Amino acid sequence: MTRLAIAELMRAIGGPKDGILAVLRACVDASWSDQPPRVMAAAGYVATLDEWKIVEDAWDAALQYWNIPYFHLCELRNMVGDPDLCELCFTNIITDSQIAPIGAALFTSDWNRPDWGDDRTVRLSSPYEQCLDLTFKVIGEYTNATYPGRKVAILCCLDSTEDIIFSAFRRSAKRYQQFDDIAIKSSKTQTAMQCADLGAGVLRRGWRAIAAADPAAEDLPWAEIPKGNGVKGRTAF
Repeated sequence: MTRLAIAELMRAIGGPKDGILAVLRACVDASWSDQPPRVMAAAGYVATLDEWKIVEDAWDAALQYWNIPYFHLCELRNMVGDPDLCELCFTNIITDSQIAPIGAALFTSDWNRPDWGDDRTVRLSSPYEQCLDLTFKVIGEYTNATYPGRKVAILCCLDSTEDIIFSAFRRSAKRYQQFDDIAIKSSKTQTAMQCADLGAGVLRRGWRAIAAADPAAEDLPWAEIPKGNGVKGRTAF
């Protein structure tokens, strides 16, 4: 498996800043459903580079154990004989770690309403961009509160055009000064991005189950995402 090396990440953001632990990496992936109830979700994890190294080493070992080239939640049933146990194995890597979950989700039926959008929440070009924009806001608020003064480098899976991703990042970077740079990588070659794939898929699945159970409910429960041991993280809906 190949991985975005720490040296490469440091070069991408212009070199060390207050030491390597002053740099955070956020990995973001998107997940959506073509079947009703249609939910768009973008999610991932934030951690220091040393914590990511621990998770990625364990992830690589699990890939070798399951004899699969990469982890992709929606493909597990075609890749292994026991997809549920395989998912649990990789979920446990996250829950045994200290990486923090972040993410956002929306019902596409809500986004498509003609009266949606106001001065506080500007309607963007697509549910994907809207969800990604909200996820970047979650990262900004979480890192401001949890890691004040630290720079953040974001890895994002290419789920849409690069223009949309960069546009959403630039818009958020004007508000969150800790956003230093963004790179777009494939989850098939980046183990950290596969963690994000698991988080996004579980978040989408959770919100779909909530919507299917009682779509008219005014006070919905909250969809969960796998999170590190003792770590709160943050998601939005």
